[in-house]
Amino acid sequence: HLLDMIVKGEELYISGHNEFGQKSIESRNFIYFIVEDDELYGVLGHTTLSIKMKLYEISELLKDKDFIRVSKYCIVNIGKIEYIKAAFNSKLNLEMSNGDYCEVNRSYLKEFKEAIKL
Repeated sequence: HLLDMIVKGEELYISGHNEFGQKSIESRNFIYFIVEDDELYGVLGHTTLSIKMKLYEISELLKDKDFIRVSKYCIVNIGKIEYIKAAFNSKLNLEMSNGDYCEVNRSYLKEFKEAIKL
């Protein structure tokens, strides 16, 4: 998997593909990463790339960047959060910059609040 990554200075590039083909994107351009049907997807605005990695691998890669894990299935870019709304069962709903919603699960709440200094 390390061969999929090209590290240029501080920038971390992540490779993925969609119906248009293969693409390498700077990590900071991703809004969030989500697992659906055992596939990892990186979401950029209105484009989604399929990424041939596991969520924990992406999490490890991005641990020094502005990304935080919010659930078993999702990692978000802190800089791309537009709004944070309280939800039921001690959860938070995050409205991302592209209008999508990500849920902060209870077990990730404390870490999330610390990361964004809530």
